[in-house]
Amino acid sequence: MLYIGIPTGLQTALYSLANAVIVTAVNSFGSDATTGVSIANQFDGILYHISCATSLAAMPYVAQNIGARNFDRTKKTIMYAVFITTIFGAGFGSLSAIFSRQLSSLMSATSAVIEYSCQKMIIISSTYFICGINEVMCGTLRGMGKPIIPTIATLVFMCLIRFVWVYWIFPLYPSLTFLYLIWPIGWSLSIITLVIAYFITMPGLQNSHNIEG
Repeated sequence: MLYIGIPTGLQTALYSLANAVIVTAVNSFGSDATTGVSIANQFDGILYHISCATSLAAMPYVAQNIGARNFDRTKKTIMYAVFITTIFGAGFGSLSAIFSRQLSSLMSATSAVIEYSCQKMIIISSTYFICGINEVMCGTLRGMGKPIIPTIATLVFMCLIRFVWVYWIFPLYPSLTFLYLIWPIGWSLSIITLVIAYFITMPGLQNSHNIEG
């Protein structure tokens, strides 16, 4: 329980630290930007749960089938989870981006604040399904008994890379649109790492089963 739980908890904490780094950059644009991003974050939080809900179901299902040595069903579970996450995440994310102005206006009447909120929602909401796929792969590896790898991927691609982006790359192109690109970039790089880890881990599990058999 500790082997799975501690890395998972640490991963969640790293997300909070990474977001704090982004906030420091947003604050430099003034109070309207800070308020606008806060509004966008409320809707992003909803999208996060929609996009990442499938990963919560995939992890125990993967673990059960790995334990039962049913590797074909494990692979189908992962494919279905990615498909469902993409459909729901991209669908609701697109709606959030399309109606970002109307949604933002529910929480503020200030045009500048609404603009800042829309700016973030259009970029992040429309790509949040990538985060969902990343969470599916994290849950998959945990279910396969490899919880350290998702934590390391989060540390590198959600935390360290944001430090580099905010303090070294972002000053070269100081716009919030450019700043927000680090979200889908980090998610995508993490997915690549996790997929590679999956394809390395799965044959080892299957070979161990064949040897035992």
